[in-house]
Amino acid sequence: MTKRRAVRFIFRQAINGDIHSNGGEIIFNTVLGDDNSATDKLVVNGNTSGTTWVSVLNAGGSGAKTLNGIELVRVNGSSDGVFISYMELPFPLILRSQ
Repeated sequence: MTKRRAVRFIFRQAINGDIHSNGGEIIFNTVLGDDNSATDKLVVNGNTSGTTWVSVLNAGGSGAKTLNGIELVRVNGSSDGVFISYMELPFPLILRSQ
């Protein structure tokens, strides 16, 4: 991903390899509900590095309490990447290692 390039996808996108972002953006369509809410999801079967901006578009839902949150990105490798919210979200972005 390069700066000012947005990646949009529907449902689930798997990448078999590493991702290095230089300020790219990923836009997720997400139902803002509980832990099991429908959402676009990025699965990286490799490592991540660099900075990626994240935007969440509300695909329905008015929000609900979550225990673990709604998983948007899963990295099945090491992650030195930084994922930053592109807008103010009513919830925190948390990166958890696998």
